[in-house]
Amino acid sequence: MAARLGIRVKFDGPIFEKGGAPVANMMRDLMREIGEKGEERFAATLRPRPSGVYLSVQQGGKSTGNYRRVVQKSISVKSKGVTFTDGNVVYGSWLEGTSRRNLTTRFKGYRTFRRVRDWLEKKAMPVLLKKHMRRLEREVGR
Repeated sequence: MAARLGIRVKFDGPIFEKGGAPVANMMRDLMREIGEKGEERFAATLRPRPSGVYLSVQQGGKSTGNYRRVVQKSISVKSKGVTFTDGNVVYGSWLEGTSRRNLTTRFKGYRTFRRVRDWLEKKAMPVLLKKHMRRLEREVGR
């Protein structure tokens, strides 16, 4: 099972029903910015550390940042969502803490995807939504 993170934004109301192109542009820009913020957060969270975090035995003590490089985003304008995935790497669910093996070992996972999701929902999304809604109000009018 791959580690996945999906964020969906639901817009409702008259401005979104009559907005047309400005609304579509705002949503596309908003999702792009959410994706960029998520990528930045993943990069900061999964950066290779000298202490040997995220290393396998084969790597011999050198952090290559491989897991950070496999995390990818996809943006779907049609479904109004941004999805991050680790590309189904074998050890992804173990690093996230959702593998059955995590139940039997001391390592309970880093919970990176859940932490990034929570950060995006609580910190980044409100700021980004306000910014883009102000721009939309200026373009469409109240």
